[in-house]
Amino acid sequence: MRIYHPPFNNTLMKRLRIHVLMALGLMMASCSPEGGERSGKPLVTTTTTMVTDLAKRIGGDRVEVRGLMGPGVDPHNYVPKLADTSLLEKADVVLYSGLHLEGRFQESLEAMAKRGRNVVAVTDGIPSAKLLAPQEDFSGTKDPHVWGDPELWVDTITPTVEALSKADPEGAAGYRERGEAYRKAPG
Repeated sequence: MRIYHPPFNNTLMKRLRIHVLMALGLMMASCSPEGGERSGKPLVTTTTTMVTDLAKRIGGDRVEVRGLMGPGVDPHNYVPKLADTSLLEKADVVLYSGLHLEGRFQESLEAMAKRGRNVVAVTDGIPSAKLLAPQEDFSGTKDPHVWGDPELWVDTITPTVEALSKADPEGAAGYRERGEAYRKAPG
C-alpha cells in the first residue's frame, strides 16, 4: 500500500524558515548580552580591549562598560554579531579606536554618529602630526596601533572624558579627575 504525499512546497518552507529566523533574531536582540538587566548607570559600549580598559579606568563605578571584542579578536576583520548590534543600539556612549582599526565596522559606527548618537573615536584626540606614517600597503591611513605609545595613548583621554560627560553630566568632575590620574600614570 502506498501513502500519498502532497508535493513538497519549496516556497512555503522558505517562508517558514524566514519567519523562524526573524523570530529568533528578534528574541536575541531583546536579550541583554552578558545576561542580566541594565544597572541604571550609563551604558558604554566599546570595541577593542584597549578602549574597554580606557573606558573602565575613566568611567569608574559610574558607568557600565561592555566590550564587543574580547582578547585575541582581530579588530581589522571584526564583524558584529546580532547581539552586538543590539548592544550598540542600547548604548548611551559608544567608544571605538578609530583610524580604521575596526576596518569596515567603522563605517557603521560613523553612520551612528551622523544619526546623532554619542559615538566617539578615541583617537580623534591625537593630533595628526603625532601619528605614525602609514605602511606602504595602507597609503592615506595613519597607523591605528597607538596604544603601545603612551605619548599617543594619553591623547585618547580627552575624547573619552567628553563622551562620558555628555552622557552623564553629573559625573563629569569624576571623569575629569580619573582622566587626569590616568594621564599621569597610563600604565
